[in-house]
Parts: sequence; structure tokens; C-alpha cells
Amino acid sequence: MACRPGIANWEKYERLCEKILRYLFVPPLEGPLTRLRGEGGEKDLALFIPYDAPLFWQNIHRDYNASLVIIECKNLSRPVRKNDLAQLSSYLGATHGLFGLAVCRKHGKSASNAMKWLLREQRKLVLCIDDSKITEMVRLKESGIQPERVLDILRRDVLLSV
Repeated sequence: MACRPGIANWEKYERLCEKILRYLFVPPLEGPLTRLRGEGGEKDLALFIPYDAPLFWQNIHRDYNASLVIIECKNLSRPVRKNDLAQLSSYLGATHGLFGLAVCRKHGKSASNAMKWLLREQRKLVLCIDDSKITEMVRLKESGIQPERVLDILRRDVLLSV
């Protein structure tokens, strides 16, 4: 991605992620919408799942009571850890549903363990997609293949590991 990893560039990274996610998933999803989150003016992104969405998104809507996808962008220079997913996890619940997407630069074993823990202990499905997954999804989209296939494989991997 055309943005250096690190907290100093988090706003640039979030704008880049928003453009990429819009390219990948809109349509069939609607958005992304940017909403103010905290008193410090931090933002989170959300994509709405319409009723006529493709099967993958229908399953997310049904299985995780998610009418929207909450997205957290992490421009960290190190792999994502469990603590990094805690913020995203805190937004998931009865109001927004139990599905979230963490977009990060690096994905490591700690993030994989955190995804399993969140699903097992809190019934929340958080999928971490790193630069390599984003690149793979863009290639699929350019080839006329639904990029959600990458998310579906990751979802299945998490489900089978719990």
C-alpha cells in the first residue's frame, strides 16, 4: 500500500483503506460511512449490508446479527495483537451486530489467537485482513471474482479452529 506503516500516518492509512474497501465492496454493500466515535474526534468506518446482498454478506447478517460492518484500520508497524482488537470488539454488540473487520499492515499469531478467543468467548467474529489479503482481494475483483471469497475462507478458518 502507498502509505508508510506507523501511528504517524494513521489518517492517511484510514483514507486509503476507505478507498480500497469502497472499490472492493460497494456495491453490494452501501457506504462506507464515516462516523465520529470519540471525544478526541477519532473515526470508525461502517459499511451497511443491504437485504439483497450476496450470500456471504447475507450469512454475516444472519449469523452475527449484523446490519452493518464495523471497520477498524490499524496502521501499526508491528503485527496486530489482542489488545489492538479490543477497541473494535467494544463496538460490537446488540446494536451493531457481532461482526467486525480489522484492516492492518501485519497479521500475526497473536491476532489469530485473538480472533479465535473473541469468537469462542464473546461470539464476535472479527476478521483481520492485512496488506497481503487486501492485495489478493483487489486481484480477485480485477479478475471478475468476488473478493468476499478471501473473507469467507478466513471466516471458515477461524470457525474450524475454535
